[in-house]
Amino acid sequence: MPLTPSDVPQFVEDDVKSGLGRWFESFTDEHGDGWTPSEPFKSEQPMTNGALTTVPWSYRCRHIDWFQNAPPTGKPLTIVGVSIVDHSTDDPSVSRHVDWLSVMYQLGYTLYLRQLVETPDRDALNFGPSGPP
Repeated sequence: MPLTPSDVPQFVEDDVKSGLGRWFESFTDEHGDGWTPSEPFKSEQPMTNGALTTVPWSYRCRHIDWFQNAPPTGKPLTIVGVSIVDHSTDDPSVSRHVDWLSVMYQLGYTLYLRQLVETPDRDALNFGPSGPP
């Protein structure tokens, strides 16, 4: 039996917890019960067209296992994302989109990008007086 739009939020919650549960366990603190509506969207209702339902979510958790070469930190963090569920068939499919840059930042990692230049000029590369690292 296909999911109905009202069943989708629980389906997404189960998907997120099982999909991320190996690395991140639910964490209960002043932010709630570990599963709360995503604040940036300020919406408690999923968006649906009858066959597809989009659910913005945030997941409060603790980092408990190696993830993307990051050792377990025990840090609490909030993972945010959007799941799109196709529930038009008996076998629903889900596409989970996560803000991984935010996750890595909360784990203590920073993204550094090199400045794009047209010529490999030392001054343009912005290395400063000491030269390349």
